[in-house]
Amino acid sequence: MTVKKIKIKNTTITLPPNAELLKQTNLDEVLNQTLKKNEKKSDVALVLKCGEYVLNIVIEDTGTPELRDIRKLEESYDRLIEKNFLQPANAIKMLLLHHKGGVDSLLKSLAMRSKVEVVRCSKSIDLYTLLRKREFCI
Repeated sequence: MTVKKIKIKNTTITLPPNAELLKQTNLDEVLNQTLKKNEKKSDVALVLKCGEYVLNIVIEDTGTPELRDIRKLEESYDRLIEKNFLQPANAIKMLLLHHKGGVDSLLKSLAMRSKVEVVRCSKSIDLYTLLRKREFCI
């Protein structure tokens, strides 16, 4: 079993075993979002191939997460489909909110309903574990 890790700015992402990275892009650049001066966010979109499955993954890097971050993730995903960056059909959708802390129970509840994974910045993002948590086997 081969495990690959990729580093995007200040974030390490562990890919599922035998995953092939098909596409990777900076979300802020492709969606023309402006960053504050010297801001080092790891907003990224990835397309992975894992066996017969394709994974469309959008990661929003934020400080203290807010409800608007969930909406922003969903809107970013839809815009990336429109721009033909993400695979529109037969793909598994993963939205990740990567934060520095301060998650309240309302946000967690709404994130769960929207199938948004909430991951603390102090940890690397382990996509394999997140997929297994969703009971999705690769």
